[in-house]
Amino acid sequence: MLLTHELPAPSTDLEFIPDFIHVEPQFNALKATNEGQLTLLTEPQKEWLMIQRLMATVQLKKRYKRPTNRVRVFVYKMVLNEAFDNVMVAIILANIIVLFLFYQGQSAAWTNALEIANAVFTVIYILEMLLKWTAMGVLSYFRDSWCQFDFFIVVVSALVRESSFYSADIT
Repeated sequence: MLLTHELPAPSTDLEFIPDFIHVEPQFNALKATNEGQLTLLTEPQKEWLMIQRLMATVQLKKRYKRPTNRVRVFVYKMVLNEAFDNVMVAIILANIIVLFLFYQGQSAAWTNALEIANAVFTVIYILEMLLKWTAMGVLSYFRDSWCQFDFFIVVVSALVRESSFYSADIT
């Protein structure tokens, strides 16, 4: 014996629309009457949400051990200053612009000028690294992930510069 179940005929009225579709207008009206505050949250939930929003807007600044040597203190104040960071960002942007100036079929004089500019940028990055070593100490420098990235870039740049110096054609 084979049992079959008949499905009910589809309804033509709007009975099948779930109730959650009707919640949004009520939620918006409730939110508007409470000055935009979410009344569905408990006080601890509101507090947690406020803390999360504050944490998203606050940027922590890393502190390094202040050196005692006068020269190192001077370098420390210089390197860990926001103005120093802004100057380094400007130098990086200038370096990017110089990299954009290379083009196929450029003259030897133009190539030489751009190579000199890149050598100057590499020296500036090496000086930045050495200044940070002096200010922060080598161990603190390598504990910072951005400094590790800078070190990698400086070493690769210096190696590429050195290898291109020895592989240049002398005519």
